[in-house]
Amino acid sequence: FIFFQVQNWEKMFQCLKKYKDKNGHCRVARNYDEKCEGLPTSLGKWVAEQARKIQIKIQSGNDPLYIERKRRLDDIGFEWEKVFDYRWEENFEKLKLYQEEYGNCRVPSTYNDTDKGASLYAWVQKQRTNVATGAVYLDRKLRLDAIGFDWVYNYFDTRWQQMFELLLQFKEENGHCTVPLRYPIECDDGSHDLGQWCYNQRKLIPQKIESGDPAYVEKKQKLDEIGFEWVVVQEIETKWNQHFEQLKEYQCNFGHCHVPSTFQRGLLYRWVRRQQTKLLSKAKSGDPLYVSRKERLDSINFDYNSAWEEQWDDMFERLKQYKNKHGNCRVHYRNEKSEEAQGGVLGIWVYRQRTSIPDKVKNGDPVIVERKQRLDSIGFEWTDTHSGQWEIMLNGLKRFHTKHGHTRVPREYRDKSQPLPANLGSWVISQRRSVPDKVAEGNETFTRRKRSLDDIGFPWKTRAKPKKRSKAINNSEGHHESGISSSTKSNSTHNNDEYSERHKKRSEAISNSNGHNESGITSRTTSKK
Repeated sequence: FIFFQVQNWEKMFQCLKKYKDKNGHCRVARNYDEKCEGLPTSLGKWVAEQARKIQIKIQSGNDPLYIERKRRLDDIGFEWEKVFDYRWEENFEKLKLYQEEYGNCRVPSTYNDTDKGASLYAWVQKQRTNVATGAVYLDRKLRLDAIGFDWVYNYFDTRWQQMFELLLQFKEENGHCTVPLRYPIECDDGSHDLGQWCYNQRKLIPQKIESGDPAYVEKKQKLDEIGFEWVVVQEIETKWNQHFEQLKEYQCNFGHCHVPSTFQRGLLYRWVRRQQTKLLSKAKSGDPLYVSRKERLDSINFDYNSAWEEQWDDMFERLKQYKNKHGNCRVHYRNEKSEEAQGGVLGIWVYRQRTSIPDKVKNGDPVIVERKQRLDSIGFEWTDTHSGQWEIMLNGLKRFHTKHGHTRVPREYRDKSQPLPANLGSWVISQRRSVPDKVAEGNETFTRRKRSLDDIGFPWKTRAKPKKRSKAINNSEGHHESGISSSTKSNSTHNNDEYSERHKKRSEAISNSNGHNESGITSRTTSKK
């Protein structure tokens, strides 16, 4: 094995000598893919391994094999300390060309390198981590400082400065900083939407300054120096003004701002809905654009409550009327025969308030909190969360009682005329099991349910049909229930066994006599023939 190692090293050494004769040095690139004949590894990897391994072996002890190898490598001018310097020099020359072309050393990740090897962006990132912290790279650091290398690179600050320079170019060409909202600019590193960037600065910088961020104070000063306008009329603002004028005209004609969804194909209606849902929150955040819009809408008595709010108020008034008439807010779910429910709409609304409002109140929504307070003021009951479906099943049981005269519903019963959301037979069984326990716990909802079931003669205890059992088991159970002792039971069992044996013999005798009779009949029939 050692012989083959020595032989392979000799072959690699001869390859290196040929490379030196051809190129004038021994700085073979690691990715140099030309392999020596009959050897699996490349020359570049072998050179890197010698530069690392031989020095370690010599420092750890006087190994004659590695001392001899170092002498032979020294004879052909092997560079121990600068094996990888040539690659650094190549990338440094690339960076100098980049700096001359773009004016900085901030190489983006999208920069396209045509040469093989690691990209220039990756090399620049490595210099920031290795050269900046390593004292052995002092010479490299001085050379990078000479071309204005950025040791601390912040992508967002660099991006902001890049967009600011694009804004300067726009002002030189157009004489102002009012960039259209959709204004993409093609650069070497891609497309940048300068209009959107300006819109974001108008929205973001005042908020950051209010929170006390000093970095954005400096950015605002730089924008002020070039005459940046913080309040401008953009394309979106122009469309907003058009819709506002349409709303003013509608308000003059109809006396209010409640635009229906069918008006002018719903365009103005959708715009009004956006103002009702988004404008107030943005105006409260201090955005000058939305503060101005709110003032203009207030001037025409704009109602920020949507049509849904009005519908909720209408249903609340109907519930109050129901409460005044019946003394409670327990509206039957989808009770079409009820005049107050009007086709079940009020019952559905009550069910939705009962199921949705408690969860939304936990989130702190002020509108929902106010609604809950209004419902509490009229004695609204929140606990009966499943009353809707329960009322439907109760109505199904009432129909069964009217038709059959009792409420003992078979488990497999199906009401084909008016289908129910669940199996009525199974529902009846579940009521017998759950309602009494809940009533015993003092649950008011189940107490009301029990009264409703009692009104139609609901039987809480029923006797199921006995299962079919064998005669022997019945006899043994009968003796047990009569209080007969175990000895008597054993005697009874013994008597039963004797009875079974006698019955068996009797049956065999009857079958044999039948066989003889059948034989006799056959013989007599044959003789007659």
